[in-house]
Amino acid sequence: MKLPGAGWAGWTPGASIRTVAERLGEDLAIGDEARRAVRASIESINSDSRRKGDFILQNAVWVPDPSTGAVAAVLDATVRSTPGGSSAPARYLARNIRRDFGWTTRIVEYVASESRVPAGRMTAEHTIVRPFGERQVQGYLFLRVFPPGAGEAFSLILNTVHLDLLTELARQGRMMAESLQLTLGHIPGGRPPA
Repeated sequence: MKLPGAGWAGWTPGASIRTVAERLGEDLAIGDEARRAVRASIESINSDSRRKGDFILQNAVWVPDPSTGAVAAVLDATVRSTPGGSSAPARYLARNIRRDFGWTTRIVEYVASESRVPAGRMTAEHTIVRPFGERQVQGYLFLRVFPPGAGEAFSLILNTVHLDLLTELARQGRMMAESLQLTLGHIPGGRPPA
């Protein structure tokens, strides 16, 4: 997967994040304060991903303004088991989204669609949510690619609190999905449970 360019950088979640965070801070930000902001964000996101276990395969951040170092969006890349076959995207979109988001999360807006990218059929879900008891809403873009013949789907989960960036984030997410090159094959020992 190719990140869309300026302001994006990614890493594989792991225990030794400090060196990665320092390097990405240098790449994404200008000035000591902005670099510290990027490093702190990356360390926090990495810690959150590690708490989720093997669920998150890749993380990335988007820092459109290098002078502030403020992370405008976060990307989690995952692989999830899914029913195979040609109806997999439609069955996925027909699920109970309330259960996925949790009963204490208010779904402010939700739009879903299906399309095709070079790696397979794709579902796109745009949603704005507000967790119970919080004032701030958050925008999510879930892009799930279903490769032909696979029992798993590759997911790009992008999120931001900057709702004015949702259209641009959707454009960039589509670019990432278009760039996916997925290889199907046997995983010795199987995939760890999610």
